[in-house]
Amino acid sequence: MAEVVRLAKAESRPRMRSDHVKTETGEEIARSLELLRQKAGTVLTMIAGAPGVGKTRALEEFCGQMGYDAIYITVASGEGRPACLGSEILGLFGYRSNGKSLDLVRRTVAAYVGRGRVLVVDEAQYLDKAGAEWLRAAAEAGEFKIVFCGDLALAELVSGIPQLQSRMMRPVHIRAVKRADVAALALDAGVGGDAVVDTLFAIARLKGALRNVDNVLSLATIFAAGDQLGLAHIKAAILDLKLGRTELAE
Repeated sequence: MAEVVRLAKAESRPRMRSDHVKTETGEEIARSLELLRQKAGTVLTMIAGAPGVGKTRALEEFCGQMGYDAIYITVASGEGRPACLGSEILGLFGYRSNGKSLDLVRRTVAAYVGRGRVLVVDEAQYLDKAGAEWLRAAAEAGEFKIVFCGDLALAELVSGIPQLQSRMMRPVHIRAVKRADVAALALDAGVGGDAVVDTLFAIARLKGALRNVDNVLSLATIFAAGDQLGLAHIKAAILDLKLGRTELAE
């Protein structure tokens, strides 16, 4: 059983971790996003992956680099229809679409987003076919680019819409978290070795994936209280976070 580690005192200064850690998955996503950014005209790409594998982290870094040239929306369940999407996008510009025809809304979205910009659509698995096709048509009218990002159901949605599938440039599929990504997060936290990575990788394969690893490393760093982070701190954090697999911490 893992040894219990007390919380650090308030005056302790845990080691600072990086905001963006370079991982194999992140680099794979970044490659597609960079190609999309550089290619002229209307370009579409897709990032479909299991929850918690690092999609949002990569998108946040990309949007930060793009600044005002990236427009980010999240699709909620049941709100993937053209009218909802148009209202969400135009609302970012302070424009109300109430009572406007879908055609007018689409042309207004095309004008407001504008040529060369990138529209990032997160949780895109919640788009319906009409909504996905409507966004594609708006992008072509406005000559902007779209990144569709979502879980693995997104790939099934896109495969059923030939107008989208045929236009996807270098789509990314991430079916499971990678051990190398876990090792990169551990190294950034100042700890390594097969025993540590194996333990964290087991946690990463639970529901939550890399989010579990982030949470464990954050708490373990607090437990370390400025000392060298080690396997004992990680095991204690796993137990304290009640991740449901206590045998991993034994």
